[in-house]
Amino acid sequence: MIKCAVFDADGTLIDSMGIWLEADREYLSSKGRELDPATYGKFNKLTFAQSISYVKKHYGLTDTEEQITADILKIVGKKYENDVMAKDGVKELLQRLADNGVKLAVATANDKELVSLALKKNGLLGYFSGIVTCDETNCGKDDAAVFLHTAETLGCEPSETLVVEDSEQYVKAAREAGFFAVHIDEIGKLGVGRRGVIVGAADIGRYDIIKEYLKDDDCFIYCDAGLKHEKALGREADIIVGDFDSTENPNRETETIVLPHVKDDTDTVFAVKEAMRRGFSELLLVGVIGGRIDHTLGNIAILNMLHTAGCHGMIVDDHSEIEIVSDKPAYVSDKFPYFSLLNITGTCRGVTVKNALYPLDDAELTTDFPLGISNEPLNGKTAIVTVKEGRALLVRVRY
Repeated sequence: MIKCAVFDADGTLIDSMGIWLEADREYLSSKGRELDPATYGKFNKLTFAQSISYVKKHYGLTDTEEQITADILKIVGKKYENDVMAKDGVKELLQRLADNGVKLAVATANDKELVSLALKKNGLLGYFSGIVTCDETNCGKDDAAVFLHTAETLGCEPSETLVVEDSEQYVKAAREAGFFAVHIDEIGKLGVGRRGVIVGAADIGRYDIIKEYLKDDDCFIYCDAGLKHEKALGREADIIVGDFDSTENPNRETETIVLPHVKDDTDTVFAVKEAMRRGFSELLLVGVIGGRIDHTLGNIAILNMLHTAGCHGMIVDDHSEIEIVSDKPAYVSDKFPYFSLLNITGTCRGVTVKNALYPLDDAELTTDFPLGISNEPLNGKTAIVTVKEGRALLVRVRY
């Protein structure tokens, strides 16, 4: 699960890349020099201090590195304070992460004061615990040292840290160091504060019912032959996962994770784990009930896996919706004519059901007697289900 996030600044949080080109040209022009394209490309792999050293040597400047730094920062500083704007959607993303308790920091090859000016101007500075520069680790981002150092300052391991960059090269470096890293253009696939919809290959007869549960900002992950439901659901895949033993790989531009045929996880289980890794804490599973009973039971077990991980999952099919009830109350409105409560993990104790045809008070549910099958909410009331110890499977039945 994502606990903290490290953002690049230039090109990721703020739209500033053209500013540097203008400033470098202006500075070199004042020294009677002309910026060549090779220089600008070189900067991408250097820290700020290293880039100053390169400029001094490459252009034969007589000023000290300190003076060159001061002159360039004077030109750029005004632009960062007045002209640099936040990238579209960045503030909303940062707010979503902050609302979900994710700690935030910046890792940049730029000068710390410049980045601070631009972030403050755009109302973003307050979201971040700190700004770490490549100069502090004395290297560029190629070896991910700045990401590792920034995650350490946040108190997080790489495996629980998101890195957001505008460079595929640095995304690759962060991934190789164990981070969950994405390009800024892929930010829509992040799950923090959003819901993921996992679509399996089981038959769906009532697409109208399933579509009632869908939200505009859901992220859709289709599993292998689950792609057969894409057109009827009216929602294109954001991610495709599968070993493609039951359908052909569509070979689209859509992100596709190809799995081996021999593996421990089913395609659906892998998709759920991948969704959790990307920060989704709420998942809706459709097309996972029906057909082979072993797959059905295995997919129901996913709800237990999600609950153990501190996430919430729900399965919806043509007839019902299914979720785990444990430490928080669950409710069944009278729009559902029936509901069942089943023990699936040992013994459930302290089970109470109110506002139902068959109420329970501090009861015990075991796995060898289905006491909670086919209950009914009282007409005009909402049934309330609570469990003090253990977990129960709540099935709300439409008809």
